Amino acid sequence: MLRAATAFCVVLLLSLSTQAAEGPTLPDGAKGFAGQLRGTVVEKVAKGKGFRLKVAAIGKTFPKNNATNPQVLVGESVLINAQWRKGENGKWHPVENHIRFIRSLKPGQEITIEVINDEGGRLHILELTHEQRNAGEGERR
Repeated sequence: MLRAATAFCVVLLLSLSTQAAEGPTLPDGAKGFAGQLRGTVVEKVAKGKGFRLKVAAIGKTFPKNNATNPQVLVGESVLINAQWRKGENGKWHPVENHIRFIRSLKPGQEITIEVINDEGGRLHILELTHEQRNAGEGERR
């Protein structure tokens, strides 16, 4: 009985923490999206590790795109996070130039960004342009 109760609590806590970490989910039809989004920066979130983009248009989609209806993103305010990578020390960390780019963003700024939904209900930066990679260069530590 104790094992069953413990297992239930573990499953419950894991599901709650997963929901909290994912935040808002993508609309139906957008899951698996890989491509460009054009829109306006709404705000920075997650202590500078993410931002909200009000999507105005879908740019091109990439071969990895599995979204059945990417157009459902138009008009939505979506959360876009920095990509995370496993370092040589075995610990996960956000990609440094993604963080610099996010920190350089201003609310109201119009951007085009390459993103992917490869995990849960989140979008991550896929690739930055040369200009985006150099954004916030003076802020490098």
